[in-house]
Amino acid sequence: MSDVIKSGNPVLSQGLNSAPSLGQWSNAAVMSVSGTAVKTMILLGLVLLTGGYSFYQTLEAFRNTGDVFAGLQQVQVLAGVGLISAFVSCLVMCFAPSWSPVLAPVYALGKGLALGLISGLAETRFHGIVAQAVLLSISVLGLMLFLYANGTLRATPALTKGILVCTFAVFVVYLVTMVMNLFGMQMPYIHGNGPIGIAFSLFVVGLAAFNFIIDFDAIQQGAENGAPKYMEWYCGFGLLVTLLWLYVEILRLLMKLNSSRD
Repeated sequence: MSDVIKSGNPVLSQGLNSAPSLGQWSNAAVMSVSGTAVKTMILLGLVLLTGGYSFYQTLEAFRNTGDVFAGLQQVQVLAGVGLISAFVSCLVMCFAPSWSPVLAPVYALGKGLALGLISGLAETRFHGIVAQAVLLSISVLGLMLFLYANGTLRATPALTKGILVCTFAVFVVYLVTMVMNLFGMQMPYIHGNGPIGIAFSLFVVGLAAFNFIIDFDAIQQGAENGAPKYMEWYCGFGLLVTLLWLYVEILRLLMKLNSSRD
């Protein structure tokens, strides 16, 4: 493509900048914003399909045994397989976006299985928390889309740079947390339900929300620059990554808020 497209979402940035332009695909159909919206809805539907299944199975296991971890062997295996398939498909698509019409649905199905288990475990502890997280996630997406569409928020170079830096910083924090957990240690304060932990979660939720603005701009640029049709699936996948990240962070924030009241 003629211009470099920057996105806070490294998935979108990598794929859009590696995709050939319309000039290289003279007779090929090109991506559109409306087509990307349709593909995103399809992928979201697949997440809800498998997520709903593992969520229901998790709640049933809890009702039947009274133990949140008992009777979950099958769901845990499916969630593990789903998480691995989502990771592998994500990795492949980052380097081969043209495979996204096949791999994006695989990612959505696998991620749904994993998130359904996580959501079910959260629901057994705090009844109604999943519905709240879903509603808030959709509301934030709608709000950011409205603010972008009417020109209130734009992906300026300064905003894009700030989002990139902050997103990378959060990624590093979570990576360090994972490594510390392997050695039986925990990151102090930010993952607790105290004021610092809640403030950190609020920051990450806001960061995820502002990633939508960068993503919307990247998709618009891709459509204007004549990216190939398969990029609709790829960009739908990129938006889904941001949306699911936002959902997990909102779910984590709600759990901290509920725990702090106990």
